[in-house]
Amino acid sequence: MTIINEWFKERFPKYRYALKHADPRTQNWFLLWNDPSGVIFLTLCYLLFVYFGPRVMRKREPLRVPSSMLFVYNLGLVAVSLYMLEEILVGVYQSGYSLVCQKLNVSRKPSEMKVTNALWLYYVSKAAEYMDTVFMIIRKRFTQITFLHCFHHSSMLIIWWIVMTWIPGGQAWFGPTLNCLIHVMMYTYYGLSAIPSLRDKLWWKKYITLFQLIQFGIILIHSMQGIVFGCEYPLWGQWLLGGYMIMMLILFINFYFQEYITRSNERKRPKSHLKIDNDEKTTSRQKDSYSVPKTLSLTYFNMASNKRKEPATDDSDVLIIRPLGAGQEVGRSCIYVEFKGKKILLDFGIHPGLSGRAALPFIDNTIEPEELDLLLISHFHLDHCGALPWFLNKTNFKGRCFMTHATKAIYKWLLSDCIRV
Repeated sequence: MTIINEWFKERFPKYRYALKHADPRTQNWFLLWNDPSGVIFLTLCYLLFVYFGPRVMRKREPLRVPSSMLFVYNLGLVAVSLYMLEEILVGVYQSGYSLVCQKLNVSRKPSEMKVTNALWLYYVSKAAEYMDTVFMIIRKRFTQITFLHCFHHSSMLIIWWIVMTWIPGGQAWFGPTLNCLIHVMMYTYYGLSAIPSLRDKLWWKKYITLFQLIQFGIILIHSMQGIVFGCEYPLWGQWLLGGYMIMMLILFINFYFQEYITRSNERKRPKSHLKIDNDEKTTSRQKDSYSVPKTLSLTYFNMASNKRKEPATDDSDVLIIRPLGAGQEVGRSCIYVEFKGKKILLDFGIHPGLSGRAALPFIDNTIEPEELDLLLISHFHLDHCGALPWFLNKTNFKGRCFMTHATKAIYKWLLSDCIRV
């Protein structure tokens, strides 16, 4: 690890100078060591896992992570966030910190060290939060691995290595305090959502993102006012924290707008009727919320013999799977799932190597993208979702694609925020 540090010292004289002025209190602390090698190594490992993980998992079944493990993991992060919040607030109060401007104090007073220790734990927790992405990848929740998600997780560790190496205190206390409070709410939500019986009862995910936006705005204002009014805290540190908040604010505003505003407006638009099978029967989309069906009824359709077995009942609590009325000339069966008026596409006709509309031959003749609530894809030879961005961009549901075998897609699914098989 010291090779990286020595390389920096040889090529960047200002880096050598900067290390001489690092905070002496934290030089030998875990994951700091007055050396960026550890944090660079962890960040590179994280980014490589983000890149190669989905490619390795794409042809494999998702790992079954027990709900109890996810619950304990998220509950642990809630407990750590509460502890850090308490330690920072107590240390700030005992040290007599100013809410508006607090200069850096490198003393080893117990109250001052309480703040510094809490900020170090906050920094280390950013490495532990890499497990968020690990769980997403091994469970094949690839749609959750956005640029915002990866950038935020990887950059926070680097930003806070810089803070903890040179300016671990003073004005830097404010951001982590708000962030710990947000993380208590966020990981409480994730922990509860790991419990299947509670998943459909959680209504406040949207507000977590809203609170995150408010948090970034407040931290940005706090940083900018320190710059404007000449706070004694190092100016470069205030610009570092303030500039990072600007980036986070832009990315989260874009996410919030795309996730909750645009899709909400699209869902409010009137929908056309949908054709079912080969006749003129139509069904209006209903507003029922998803729930697990009581029984399962299959329409068996064989392309070779053209024989089908109709479901015994059309009850609203029965999951009905029927073949599509068009697009079957592609040589494979194309079917959609209907449950309480919801249209969920389960397609066997997607051709590997194609893109856009060419990869989705059923669209022009049957169901338009904006008429679907959920997309489930199964094909033994389709090993990537490369053909789907065009489709997902035109849909009104929360875009989810899930690659799996057909039988497992039918028998092992749960309707919730996203498909789980």
